[in-house]
Amino acid sequence: MPDIHWFRNDLRLHDNPALWHTARLSATNGDGILPIFIFDKTRIYGSEVRTRLSSSRKCGPRRAQFLLEAVADLRKNLESCGSGLIIGIGKPEIILGKITKSVVVNNIVCQQEICSEELSINEAVRSELNSLGIEVNLQSISGSTLYDASTLPFDINNIPDTFSRFRKEVEECCKIGVPLDAVSDQFLKLPHDIHNILQEIGCSLEYMPTLVDLGYSYEDIQDISTVDPRTAMPKGYRGGETFALARVQEYIWDLDLIQSYFDTRNGMIGSDYSTKFAPWLAHGNLSPRYIARECRRYEENRVENKSTVSMHIFSLI
Repeated sequence: MPDIHWFRNDLRLHDNPALWHTARLSATNGDGILPIFIFDKTRIYGSEVRTRLSSSRKCGPRRAQFLLEAVADLRKNLESCGSGLIIGIGKPEIILGKITKSVVVNNIVCQQEICSEELSINEAVRSELNSLGIEVNLQSISGSTLYDASTLPFDINNIPDTFSRFRKEVEECCKIGVPLDAVSDQFLKLPHDIHNILQEIGCSLEYMPTLVDLGYSYEDIQDISTVDPRTAMPKGYRGGETFALARVQEYIWDLDLIQSYFDTRNGMIGSDYSTKFAPWLAHGNLSPRYIARECRRYEENRVENKSTVSMHIFSLI
């Protein structure tokens, strides 16, 4: 029986605790991993999908394009490991329900989410599986934070009101964890009957949607067809782990910009000021623990100053 790894905001192979957890389960069961990403078109994507309070777009076309690039890059990286990435469009509970109805699955593993909408989708998945009479364990694994919540000197529901106080308390007693290596190829094998499974559920290892498929209008797509010359990063600003790691390499090692980070971080305009890691961090293309490790390596091999120390945390918030 295979296990499902449901990629959400963990679109990377390096330092991915949830994917490692799936790999360990699969190694025990021995039937492979079904990696899947689901574009929740009804709730998130498209020109007509709006937020409840402000009626603004839930996900604008430029962010959707960044995500499409990130998912495509993840698929390419998985394929290079002998695996692949299943793409589905629709409600996760319906698609995951179809999969578990077609094939016996032990576990569904995803990265732990903390916001209400994501948590409500988890409950929708559990409810759908229960209604189908399917017993599958949905497991959420923490993997998006710099520090392990269990090591914090305060309860997670009583976090200090200011960042300065948070930083002082955390730095006194907590250590940043060591990032995990990418999961070994041997643990990422696909189930032998994968193509039969996909035919039954209407998903694919080859198909990648477009902005049109996700419900964006012609006008919205035209708006992002050109790059605004005022952008801070006119080149190389693409979604995906490959581009995220290249930006870390460029900023820290190739250009030594980390040495002046404290003095330039608030300038914002221009690629040589703040790190610009945020979009990749937000989509899980980049691990905060990986950045912290690169900062430490830089201090050990080149120089340590106020800027390098500051970047350990400031660049991650």
